[in-house]
Amino acid sequence: MLLSFRVANHRSLRDEQQLLLTPTYDTEAASAQGHPAVPVIGIFGANASGKSNVLDALIYMRNLVRGSLRESEPGSGIARSPFALDFSAGEDPSLFVVDLMIDGVRYTYGFAVNDERVVEEWLYSYPLKKKREVFHRRNDEYSYGEHSPQSMRQVANITESNVLFLSVAARSRQELVRPVYDWFMRVLVRNPRHVRTAPRTLDSVDRLGLLNRMVELLQAADTGIESAEIVEETDAEFLERTARDYSRRVLT
Repeated sequence: MLLSFRVANHRSLRDEQQLLLTPTYDTEAASAQGHPAVPVIGIFGANASGKSNVLDALIYMRNLVRGSLRESEPGSGIARSPFALDFSAGEDPSLFVVDLMIDGVRYTYGFAVNDERVVEEWLYSYPLKKKREVFHRRNDEYSYGEHSPQSMRQVANITESNVLFLSVAARSRQELVRPVYDWFMRVLVRNPRHVRTAPRTLDSVDRLGLLNRMVELLQAADTGIESAEIVEETDAEFLERTARDYSRRVLT
């Protein structure tokens, strides 16, 4: 489960921004109890304010974790999209960080990249709510926690400067990193730029599937709605209903 996501220097996002999925409370007592991440969130803002680029950044992070080892040739650098309205932003690294809750254990994983290489990368876990270093990479220098096996240290020797250590370690059967790597392999994010309008004509199976997904979303959002149904109406009934609704709005 995603708890938070942080990004900086990506597309229209120059300074670090955080998408927080855990509720905040005024009293220390409420905060001390611990609360799970919310199942549904909304991102609001004016047009061209960067809403879509928050999701685009998460997609970029996911794709880099998934394809870093497979698609990056030695010395080919790293494709990214730094903030375009400040020339100096191209010289600064882009930052991506997630906080996750997986099987009751919290993890923090992040990396900073420039056009040439991975500048920094780290993974921490919090078993029993105590911070534990899995690895921390600074350019080509690595440090490891006391619970990280010797075999993980050997992974650094086969990790290119433009490839994520997490991707190589997971493919090298390092079990400590697999929960986080597997999360990225499962997560599905759809870029709003690529969403297509649903066709006007849907068969009964398609409509039922969309209805079930809508009900699940409404239930997760705690709206109080437990079920819904599709009611068929003729063209005459549709015209009558819309005319009636229009009359009510005018009178109001």
